[in-house]
Amino acid sequence: MQEKLLTELETRTELPEIIFWESGKVDARLKLYKYISKHGKVVESTILNESNVINWLVKYADEKDVNLSSSIARTIVNHVGTNQHILAGEVDKLILLAKSHERNFLVEEDISILAGSTLEASRWDLLEAINSGNKKLSLQLVNQILQNPNEFQPLVGLLAWQFRTLYLVSRKDLTTVDLAELGIKGYVLQKARSYLHKTNSQKILVLHHKLANLDLAVKEGRIDARIGINMLLTI
Repeated sequence: MQEKLLTELETRTELPEIIFWESGKVDARLKLYKYISKHGKVVESTILNESNVINWLVKYADEKDVNLSSSIARTIVNHVGTNQHILAGEVDKLILLAKSHERNFLVEEDISILAGSTLEASRWDLLEAINSGNKKLSLQLVNQILQNPNEFQPLVGLLAWQFRTLYLVSRKDLTTVDLAELGIKGYVLQKARSYLHKTNSQKILVLHHKLANLDLAVKEGRIDARIGINMLLTI
C-alpha cells in the first residue's frame, strides 16, 4: 500500500494534503515518511486525554483574547466531549456570546446554550461520551434521552450500529476496502479508529451481546429500560 502511494506521489509536481492514522508512533524510517518529510511537511497529532484537552481549550480561548477558567473549560468538555474540532466550534459560539455582552471572559451561565441541543443531537453526544470513556456524561445523557420512553428502541438501534462499527474496524483481517463495502468509510471510519485506543474488540462484543439481551429483557417486561441502559453503561 505504501509503495503504491509513494509511486503515485513521485509523479506529482505538488504534494496533496494526506491524513494517515497509526495505532502507535509513526515510523520515521519508512520511505514514504522520508519522502513526504523531504518534499512537504509532516505534522503529527496525538489524541489528548481529558486533562490535556482542558488545558488546550483554555489556551485556545486565550489566543482569541478571551479568559476561560479551567473549571468552566471542564464543564464544556463534560457537555461536548474531547473532540477538539467540535470543542473549538462550541467555544467559538460562546466567545461570540461573551463579546456580544462586551465581555472578554466566559461565565458558567454561558454554558446553558450548550445544553439546548435537540434530542437527535443528544443521541450523538451520547456516542461521543461513551467512546471517550466519560461515564458520568454518558449516564446523564441517557437519562435525559429516556425521559421519553419511546426513545428506547431508537437508542438501542443507534448503540447497536455503533458497537457493530467499532467491532468491524477493530478486526485485523478487514481492509479499508472491505470496510467501505460494509458501509464504513470516510468520517465514520476515522472516528471509529480514533476511539479504538480506549477499548478492544472483546469489550465491544460483550457490550453488543449485553445490549441484545437487554433489548429482549425490556420487550419481555423483565427489566426497566432506563435501569438496564444505566447498568450497561457502567461496564
